[in-house]
Parts: sequence; structure tokens; C-alpha cells
Amino acid sequence: MNSEYLLTRGARVGVMMAFVRRDQAMLNPSERSTFVDALLELKSSGVYDNYVKQHSQIGYNGHMGPAFLPWHREFLHRFELELQNVTPGLTIPYWDWTFDNSPSASIWDANFMGGDGKGAERKVMTGRFAFDAGHWACLKIDIGAEYLTREFGVHIASLPAAQDVADCLRITPYDNPQWDTNSTPSFRNHLEGWIGTNIHNRVHEWVGGHMRPLSSPNDPLFWLHHANTDRLWAQWQSDHSDQTYLPQSGALLGQNEPDPMDPWFGTTTIASTLERKGFEYIYDTEWPAAQGDRMLPGDTLVAEQYLTSQDGAYTFKFQANGNLLLSRSENNAPLWTSGTEGKAPGGVCILQKDGDLAIFDAGYNRVWHTNTGSLDNRASRFYVQYNGHASIYRPDGRPVWSKPDAS
Repeated sequence: MNSEYLLTRGARVGVMMAFVRRDQAMLNPSERSTFVDALLELKSSGVYDNYVKQHSQIGYNGHMGPAFLPWHREFLHRFELELQNVTPGLTIPYWDWTFDNSPSASIWDANFMGGDGKGAERKVMTGRFAFDAGHWACLKIDIGAEYLTREFGVHIASLPAAQDVADCLRITPYDNPQWDTNSTPSFRNHLEGWIGTNIHNRVHEWVGGHMRPLSSPNDPLFWLHHANTDRLWAQWQSDHSDQTYLPQSGALLGQNEPDPMDPWFGTTTIASTLERKGFEYIYDTEWPAAQGDRMLPGDTLVAEQYLTSQDGAYTFKFQANGNLLLSRSENNAPLWTSGTEGKAPGGVCILQKDGDLAIFDAGYNRVWHTNTGSLDNRASRFYVQYNGHASIYRPDGRPVWSKPDAS
């Protein structure tokens, strides 16, 4: 198991944010269905197709230059607000194609994105976005077919590897003159995919079909792919806080930091997208604070943060001294403790994506864990329950860890 996949060192540890964009592989069946339902609702209302048209018309102002990442951050944010008009609090999940990188990955299940195209037409036949399911018809822009098409691995053999992404994240500056697809190394040019390891573009090419042209939002997979691209930019911004957006001036209109952003003139500039404070979302790799009675994969507790059972009778706290304490809320009577007092002051407790609940000290060294991490336990959830137990459950509902012991 790749440790970088399990634990990303977030810059905003335990931050309370309203919305968390999560790895699609961590969603349970109900969450997947809710997301698909919202997409279909936007499609039936005509709102969705407006975004397909907008992306197909933006051209250079949103691609092949430094505005690529800011423009798509704003584009995704506006679409996410549309989703939230359908289902309050809903966010766009991201697809980590360095990990879920095969045609058999769960993202292609019929209850989510559907699979590869079939036959000479490369027509998607599975899932709710299949044309024959009766709910999804692509706009005839660039490709003349109404049915959704995909061509896994036909135009390029593989998706980006974890090492490709790691190498890209080390590159500075953000961009370089001539502010286009030139061969001068820069972070944006590598991530977009015009030079080097060809990351973002490579994904569009690997999926193929409707994901290839500028009308690529015809395939709902577009949003999950671009959420991951935005996540990597957010990570680069955190890792290189000394770096600024380039260019400040001298590029074509719409590419410089102060410039208004097409087509949202008068309301949005490149500069307004560089910090996410106004967007109110973070990613599950940025250690969002656990809330309520549960922890989802990536959720964290830092000093004195706590969960409570839904009836309020039990509290699960990560103490400032690095100890986990499960107690009765009324009198703090302890029911269980991790026994890590003094071992992780200034540390963090995190439910990792492989289902392992772990404590890390301030130097990110693991000092305690539930030893429940495995591929089978991916997307597990941690709960503080009515009966006073703190438990980890697999997505299939099977418990894999519980304290106090049943005895």
C-alpha cells in the first residue's frame, strides 16, 4: 500500500470547512447514487448542457496557458454550486487515477460512472449514463453521437503514475514565458500535459471518446478528473507557498493575475481563484476535521477536538497530550483509552483511506494505530455509537475494530 496515498501532509490540519471533496473510491453506495442523481437532475433541467457548451467555447482562455488551472477551478466551483442547488452540501468527488487506474476499478461500476465503450462505436453500455438507459444524451459537439463513448487505452496506453505526479509537484515556478505550451519547464505546463509526463491531458486521452475534445464535460467523468487536477494544484500551492502565480503581466488578456476571467467578466479575476477561502471546500487529503459522531476517510482530530454519539451520551476525544479517550459525556468517566499520553503532543489522529485509525506525532511519525489497514477495508467509517463503543465498519457493514472489547 502506497503510504503517500494513505496520508498526505495537509497544510490546514483539522480545519472546520463546510464542504469536503472526497476520493470517489471512499464513497459508499448511497453517496455515489446521490451524486449521480444530482447529475441527472441537472441534465434533465438543461443546466448541465450549458456547462458543456461553455467549456467547448472557452478555447485558449481556459487551456494551453497559465489560466488553465484558475479557469477550471472557477468552472468546477460554479458547477458544484449547481449540484448544491439540487442536494445541499453535495461536492464533486475526485478520481485519483494514479491509484484507481485499471478498467476494473470501482469507478467504472454500473452504479457510478459506467464502464468502457463497446463495439466499433465504442458506445458505453453500462450505468445510468448509458444512452440506452434513457437519461443521458450527449450534445453533438465535436462528436456526432448522442450516446456516450469511451475508448480506454486506445489513444495512450496508461494513466499517469504516482511518480509522475510526485515529480510534477516538485517543479517551480508556476509558469514561464512564453506562457503557452513551450518546452520551458514549469508546474502548470507539466500538470496540464503539454510537456514532460503529460498528466492532465493523458487522462483525457486514455479515457478517449467524448473525453477527448473540448466538449469533454459531455462525459460526467470530466468533473472527477478535474477535481483531482485541482487537488494537485492545491497541494502544489501548499508545498510552495513562496511561489506566486505567473504571469503578473505581459501575457494575453485573460492570462495575467489581475485579468478578468472569460466568460465571467465583472465578477471573477484570475486573482480571485488563487486562494480557496471564498470557495469553502477542501480535499480529504488536507485533513478535514471530523464532525458529529463519525470519521470518514481522511478526517482528523487534533488537540481537544472530539466526536459525540448522536444521543450525546458518549464522547471520543483526541487530547492535547496525544491520547485518545472514550468516555461518558456526563462525567468524563473513561471507558477506553489508547494509552498514548505524552507520546504525540501537537499530533493528529486520522482515519486513513485503508481503514486504519492512527495517531501521528508532530513529526508525522505513527505512534499508535488500530492495525485495520488493508485494501479490503478501504472506505471504512469510524463511529461513536449509542452503546458507548467506538467502532470501525467496512463499507459492507462488517465491524473490523471496536472498543471497549465486547467482553
